[in-house]
Amino acid sequence: MTFMVKEVMLTFKLGYPRKQLFNIILCVFFAIFTVGFYSDLNQVNGIVEKSTTSPILHSKIHIIGNEGWSEFKSAGNCTGSGTEADPYLLADCTIDGGNNGTIILLENSTVFFKIENITFQNGGSSYRDAGIQMFHVNNAIIKNNRFFNFSFGIYAQYSNDTLIVGNEFLGEHGISLEYCFETMIYFNTFNTNRFFIFSLKHHSLTHQMSKEEFDYSYGGQNFTSRLGNYYSSEPNTDRDNDGIGESSMVYKDEHDGYIEYADDFCLVKPISYYTLYGPAAKSIPGFSVFQILELLALTTILSVNSKTKFAVKTRIDRIEQKEM
Repeated sequence: MTFMVKEVMLTFKLGYPRKQLFNIILCVFFAIFTVGFYSDLNQVNGIVEKSTTSPILHSKIHIIGNEGWSEFKSAGNCTGSGTEADPYLLADCTIDGGNNGTIILLENSTVFFKIENITFQNGGSSYRDAGIQMFHVNNAIIKNNRFFNFSFGIYAQYSNDTLIVGNEFLGEHGISLEYCFETMIYFNTFNTNRFFIFSLKHHSLTHQMSKEEFDYSYGGQNFTSRLGNYYSSEPNTDRDNDGIGESSMVYKDEHDGYIEYADDFCLVKPISYYTLYGPAAKSIPGFSVFQILELLALTTILSVNSKTKFAVKTRIDRIEQKEM
């Protein structure tokens, strides 16, 4: 888990009217309140999300058809209505597969849904066992999840219009696709033993890098670029120190060497080293506006009575914690 500690230090000259001093203190309080009240927001894979106590579930999930999602919601297992503006949402827990089979199996649906902030652990080791397995499923958003100890993180067949972003894969394989179209896969961390993103059939159409450019910070500097994925066993050079490698990641079909796709914006470090911000980051479903509120609070401080002289210094420290 990655989170941010923000420290705001304010210095000002005394001797100004009490009203000016009150305004300053009020604005500082607002900034600190914004940070404090949303202290349960953490920087997860570069996208601000709300953390939870992450209850551990031991039951697998099988949803068939659009009506299956409706029944799943009626049972109190998710929120949302299945529309593009209000997708079904399954989030904020840990699901243990007991080292057997697939954890979430989805079939024959066209409604919009999101699976996010979930830790998938201990899936089966047989072929096609996965954290998430999809057959004939459209309109999925799989975001900010962690896949540990599985055969496949995500396995999909005949499934279209899928967004896979901000996830961490740690296991045997990452993502496997068969006859899937318009699959967007970017800003993920692949720490896998064998292949990262693999299409068993070269009829799939995937995109392993973002179509739009993102504003992001890396190594204490700000940059703008399209973003790919991080591949643990593929070292890459980064001569300009922008976090984007100079070499592309090219994938080939296992049977005839047909080149299917390439990642031209490979990340040189896991995505926890990057922070996304700006309009493009907000376009990723689920991005929080509270980080923007914090910036507005600081801007308000700077605009309070130009006669009052003060300086604001911010420091953001990244603290890495091992997953338990």
